Amino acid sequence: MTKYKCLDCAYSANKKFPKGQCPACDSFNIANLQARDKDKPKASPVSLGLTVGLWMILGYLIWQQLLS
Repeated sequence: MTKYKCLDCAYSANKKFPKGQCPACDSFNIANLQARDKDKPKASPVSLGLTVGLWMILGYLIWQQLLS
């Protein structure tokens, strides 16, 4: 995954752009994509377990309706 991307021309690279400037279009409008990934909240194990449990209950209830 690329770490840095120019927001003007979409040029991307794994290394930081020299002088903080895009080598393709000389823009300073650069995004650090790695920083965005760290900001994303991760699901807790409790919420994942609850989601799986509710899907299992729903599947069981649908199965029971199909059998009757």
